Amino acid sequence: MTRTRANYKIPRGMGRGLVIRDMQQAPLGSSAPMFSRPLIARSEWGDRIAEKKKHRAMLSDIRNISGPNGGMIPALNQGRDPWCWAFSPTSAATLARASAGSPYKHLSGNAVGNMVTGFKVRGGWSENSMKFVQEKGVPETSYWPEGDNKRHWDSPDTWANAAENVVLEWWDIDPNDKDAIMTCLLLNYPVAVDIPAWGHSVCLIDPVDAAGKEFDQFNSWGNNWNGNGIGRLKGKYTKFSSAIACTAVTGG
Repeated sequence: MTRTRANYKIPRGMGRGLVIRDMQQAPLGSSAPMFSRPLIARSEWGDRIAEKKKHRAMLSDIRNISGPNGGMIPALNQGRDPWCWAFSPTSAATLARASAGSPYKHLSGNAVGNMVTGFKVRGGWSENSMKFVQEKGVPETSYWPEGDNKRHWDSPDTWANAAENVVLEWWDIDPNDKDAIMTCLLLNYPVAVDIPAWGHSVCLIDPVDAAGKEFDQFNSWGNNWNGNGIGRLKGKYTKFSSAIACTAVTGG
C-alpha cells in the first residue's frame, strides 16, 4: 500500500479559488443545522481507527471499491477553474452515496460552480455550494461535462437529472471543533473543509491519528495528483475556515 504523502504544491494547470467564508453573510447554522450528534470520546479514537483499518472500512477503502465496475471512484478534476469550493461538496456527496451503498455516479462540480456564481469564474466557499446541492441537486457529467462551462448545459433535462442527486442531510460544523469532525469521519461522513493556508477546499476522507491532528483528504485535481487523488493534511493545513459534513444523498 502506497503511503499517503502531504503535498501542498499547486500543480501546473490546476486551480484553487477559496474565498474565506463570510461569517456575517453566512453564519454558522444559517443554512443547515449545526452538528449535534453525540461525540465519540477522544479515548476511543485510536481503537476505532485501528478497527476500521483492520476491516478496511475507512472512507478511502469504500472509495476503492465503489467506482465504475467495482473499482476506484475517480477523483474529480476542477482543472484551471477556481471552483475547489464547488468540487469539495460534490466529492462529499459522491462519497456519501458510496458509503450508503448507492450506485456510482460521476457528479459535476462544474454545474455547481457555474450555477452558484451565475457563470462567473470566481472563488467562493463550500457552505454556499452545499446549500445549492441540497436545493437543486448536482447532475451527472453526462448531463454537464466536467471541465465544461458552457451555458447550454443549463437545461431542464440537466436539472431533472440533478434532482436524482440531492443532499438530503448535511451539518454545519464549527471549523475549530475537531471532536465533531473526528466523529463524522469515524462514522464515515465525509467533511468538506476550506483551508485558508492553502487557499483551497477539499473533502476530508479519513482520520489518520488518534489525536485528530492529521487527516487524509480527497482532492479535486484528478487521479494523477499525489497518489490517486488523496493527500495528507497536517500542521497549519488542518486549520479550517469552514467545515460541512454530508450525511445523506438521494440514491438510485
